[in-house]
Amino acid sequence: MKSLIVSRDFVAADTAAAKLFGVEPGDIPYIQLAAEMNLGRIDLSALSINRIKL
Repeated sequence: MKSLIVSRDFVAADTAAAKLFGVEPGDIPYIQLAAEMNLGRIDLSALSINRIKL
């Protein structure tokens, strides 16, 4: 699968990438730490996500 993740929020982008690979984002220390430091959002359900198929 070819995918491109684009976001102004790097925590949300890394969270989405982790989910693509079947990994829980909270299990990745730097993603969890960045979310705790309020550098971005780890909860993707609160975001507007657009998927474009070419």
